[in-house]
Amino acid sequence: MSPVDDSMARLLVFLKAPEPGRVKTRLAASVGPEKACEFYRELVETLIGRIEAYPRVELRVAPDEALVSVADWSRSGWEVLPQGDGSLGDRLARAFRDAFETALGPVMAIGSDCPEVTLEHLEEAQRSLRTHSVVLGPARDGGYWLIGLNRWIPELFYEITWSTESVLQETLDRAKQVGLTVDLLEELEDVDDWASWQRYRERAKKLD
Repeated sequence: MSPVDDSMARLLVFLKAPEPGRVKTRLAASVGPEKACEFYRELVETLIGRIEAYPRVELRVAPDEALVSVADWSRSGWEVLPQGDGSLGDRLARAFRDAFETALGPVMAIGSDCPEVTLEHLEEAQRSLRTHSVVLGPARDGGYWLIGLNRWIPELFYEITWSTESVLQETLDRAKQVGLTVDLLEELEDVDDWASWQRYRERAKKLD
């Protein structure tokens, strides 16, 4: 990772408290809530291990009172903050707005569903934001695994049909409507259910 400087993008990582019944409910339908929570911990720990050298990170946690539950996932210099209430769009908008109030450079956000995000992906996104207003990492389910902005653009977070296969396309359409330049990164797969978990484990085996 290159040395930190004032222009380096701040990274927001959206997490849920690792509690059975709160996480990976679609996966839990196949393996039960306890096992789904175990898998969730594995996914997050894999992701954190891949990006832990990134210096400017905020872990954004839901629910708000569960900050202590993710303390082990934080690293030196990182912050742990609540997501707040509202829809995913509300929570993303709040986190981006807050970050841009203090950040000198761009701001990016990822979730905890895609453990294959790497430092290289983050660096590529940051480079893209030097010449584009928005960078998006497409997910195979029609959403996105990363969104990055070079300035506060609230239009991208409101009146989007969240948690559907149209999220990416709606975001691209909205960006076009307001005249933004957009760059797309590599498509990755979120791990949300038993089938995507199995595919992820097969990919992981090939890298071992």
